[in-house]
Amino acid sequence: KEFDLIFIDFAARDYIKVLEDAISLVRINGYIIADNISFEKCKDYKESILNHPKLETQIEGDLAFSRKINL
Repeated sequence: KEFDLIFIDFAARDYIKVLEDAISLVRINGYIIADNISFEKCKDYKESILNHPKLETQIEGDLAFSRKINL
């Protein structure tokens, strides 16, 4: 099953733990949105989404919008 949108908003330190699962569950051109990414605990997550080859990411304030792209 694939989803159009996955919204991540729970313990900030665990965002990185669910990233690969979220990528596998969201369809091509679907979005992963994460809240509260300005926290220091989200540093690894933020770096990963900005450099991930399957994602195009925009950050606006505390939100990260990552679109899954087709490779």
